[in-house]
Amino acid sequence: MQRSRRVRQATAGLLHLVSTCINLLAMARQQTIDVDRLKQLRQDAGLSLRALSDLCADNGCRISPSQLSKVERGLNFPGPRRLHAICQSLHTTRADVIRDATAAAAP
Repeated sequence: MQRSRRVRQATAGLLHLVSTCINLLAMARQQTIDVDRLKQLRQDAGLSLRALSDLCADNGCRISPSQLSKVERGLNFPGPRRLHAICQSLHTTRADVIRDATAAAAP
C-alpha cells in the first residue's frame, strides 16, 4: 500500500509538471518579437549584424549574424539567454522588443 501511494503521488507530481510546461509553452507562443523595433534599434545604434553579433559575444552569448538576421525577419525566436544578450547589446530591455501576439492581432 505504501508503494502504491508513492506511485500515485509521483504520478500526480509528474502530471502537474507536464501541465505547467504546456501552459508555459502556450504563453511563450503568445509572445513574439517586434522585428521592426529590433531592426530599428540596431540601425539606430549604427550596428551591422556582424557588429551586433560581436557585442552579443562580448556579453557572453555567441549568436551568428545569420541567426540575428533570422530573428530580425521573424523566422526564429531566440531563447531567453540569447534575447537577453541581444537586448543588452542594444541597451534596451526584453519588454521593449517583445509584444503580445494576441494584442498585435487585435484591431
